[in-house]
Amino acid sequence: MAAMAALAGCGASGYRHDVKGFTQQAKAPADQAVLRSIATYRTTSDEKLACSLVTAHFLKLRFDGKPEVCEAIARHQTTRELPKSAKVESVAGNSATVRIAEPTATRSLYRMKQEDGIWKIDDIVEAH
Repeated sequence: MAAMAALAGCGASGYRHDVKGFTQQAKAPADQAVLRSIATYRTTSDEKLACSLVTAHFLKLRFDGKPEVCEAIARHQTTRELPKSAKVESVAGNSATVRIAEPTATRSLYRMKQEDGIWKIDDIVEAH
């Protein structure tokens, strides 16, 4: 069930698909790179690409450490949409935190890690 919840936050039917617009919510190039990874993860139909944008930590937490579980869940996502909005709250070294407003009333914090120059999702927690 945790694995389903990891991708289930991907939005309500038909909400947003404008990756460029979503990314440009941020002005700084580093912030745009962080948002681009989130946008790609949430909108791609390529399950290997989606699962390449999560850290080993997230894979262990949400998908029992199994890339094939991540890929199976990503493959069967019926909705691939962007959040309503996103705000990069901080970027410090290879870590970033992004506040996400979903199309529903849900608010999340995406904790990101940069690995080999690519921003990846390390955790998603409910924002308070």
